[in-house]
Amino acid sequence: MLDRVLVPLNRAVTGRFLREGRRKVWHNTRELPAARLAGPQVYAARLAELESLAAARVQDLLAPGQVVLRLAVRGFGVALPLQDRPR
Repeated sequence: MLDRVLVPLNRAVTGRFLREGRRKVWHNTRELPAARLAGPQVYAARLAELESLAAARVQDLLAPGQVVLRLAVRGFGVALPLQDRPR
């Protein structure tokens, strides 16, 4: 019964997930090259940070329950926090 009620919600949020996922991917593609230019240690740290965020997100999605509802509340994908850059 719950799945039948959630079908319209699932359809509505799918487009939002795709847009949000693309936005976060492009954000990460700007952050990682900037970290690479800052040096190998900075790049390795940022890459490890992204891997940690992604692993935590996967664990969240593997938890039992309504995945779509969790995505609607917590968002889709992972984004590195903005790094301060020298000017």
